[in-house]
Amino acid sequence: METPPWYVITGGPCAGKTTLIGELARQGHRVVPEAARAYLEAEMKKGRTLHELRSDEAAFQRALIPMKVAAEAAAPTDEPVFFDRGMHDSVVYFAWAGVREEPGFADVLARSRYRKIFLLDPLPYAKDAVRSEEPEEAEKIHADLGEVYRDAGFAVMRVPVMPVSERADFILAHL
Repeated sequence: METPPWYVITGGPCAGKTTLIGELARQGHRVVPEAARAYLEAEMKKGRTLHELRSDEAAFQRALIPMKVAAEAAAPTDEPVFFDRGMHDSVVYFAWAGVREEPGFADVLARSRYRKIFLLDPLPYAKDAVRSEEPEEAEKIHADLGEVYRDAGFAVMRVPVMPVSERADFILAHL
């Protein structure tokens, strides 16, 4: 089965993923926003707190998998699509939560196919309404993301820090 023209924009917390995805969308490219951010923002609008939502990290990560599966199922396979985090990001977050093996998750991972992974170099860390990690944790997550995608056999390209429009141009030049 041919790999669709799907590309993952990933990196640790505060790498500029959401801003870059926004720039790619502004330029007219098809994008899929980050499931975690969308879930957190929707639940916080219902009155739940970030602490409440992230107090059981494994449960939080489990809640995201169906959203990610649905996003991939809905994505066209005949045009480029940029995902703000891919399915394999969940491997890192499950490990962070102490979950080494999630039932059925290996099958989900096997169905997720991407042409390339763009790993954004981190920007200076700044908290926001949905970020719960500390700067040291963000650095570890960043390092683990590259390793997980490489171990899964994906081509991983590092994207240096530069103005957002230049980062978008860099990615588009390296599809």
